[in-house]
Amino acid sequence: MEERLFKQTDERDAAETAALLRSLADDLESGTGFDALAGETLDVGVPTGMTVDVELDRDTDAEQLELEVELVWGPDDERPVTAGRTDESGESTGTNDPDGTVTTDSTTNPTGRAAAEPGPASQATFELFRDKADEWRWRLRHRNGNIVADSGEGYARRKDAVNGLESVQRNAPGADVEIEE
Repeated sequence: MEERLFKQTDERDAAETAALLRSLADDLESGTGFDALAGETLDVGVPTGMTVDVELDRDTDAEQLELEVELVWGPDDERPVTAGRTDESGESTGTNDPDGTVTTDSTTNPTGRAAAEPGPASQATFELFRDKADEWRWRLRHRNGNIVADSGEGYARRKDAVNGLESVQRNAPGADVEIEE
């Protein structure tokens, strides 16, 4: 017996389709869960090993080509979803909000790794999310709700947005302030 957990059919151009496949690949590689699907994280473990079935068919009646990629794995082949939830010790590192935003605390980032140089407790939180154009962005939100910094650009790959966020975490402590007069 099968239980369908997710299904989506839509029209996309080649670039949008490639972005979706890259996001799925990033999710698979990083163990973050499959949040590339409709901006929600599905409650399934991420496979460490799987059977990959690739088919390319030509439907001569409909004059169409169909490329099908199927990944199959069992419960023994999966690891629990970790990013934005727990670190290696099992401590909570943040939450996945209903809008797809991954919120992290001041000592970790969306990969669950420790921030570069933990200092005094932060009054701000990094958020990693997909925008309306289906691109990854990050923002730093003060506890009063104000956005104090953001990525300034969207990234096709979640991993690239995380790299930008981590760069700010590493390079901003002690940064000089220049005032134009």
